[in-house]
Amino acid sequence: MLVLILDVYLVVVIYKSGEKQNYALTIRAYAFISTLMIYLIIVDGINVVNGDILPFLYKYPINKLTPAEIVQVEALICTLTLHKPVFRASDLFVVGTGLLASVSGTIVTYVLVALQFNAKFSQQNTC
Repeated sequence: MLVLILDVYLVVVIYKSGEKQNYALTIRAYAFISTLMIYLIIVDGINVVNGDILPFLYKYPINKLTPAEIVQVEALICTLTLHKPVFRASDLFVVGTGLLASVSGTIVTYVLVALQFNAKFSQQNTC
């Protein structure tokens, strides 16, 4: 999380200063932020697919299946109902779109505070 906060801060400071020589830092920051967003979208898509599979399995005509396939479909329905696929980070928190909202709020708060300190220091250096 600290890396993400620093990357967003670097992007804001580099954009604000107008420097064009920090391409490596800018590309790294944008790459990290976009990778995190893509990862969260993929994780959310997997959770949506779980919600789409269950109604399909409930509506599928079971009389067209063999007894072994019926057992497999019933096992899949039980598994998806009781143990929904959830991505966890070290069993500490669930990774999903709810995480995106809380991380975004934290990043915005830290970057605003850092920019205020940056403005205060730049005013002291010019006086």
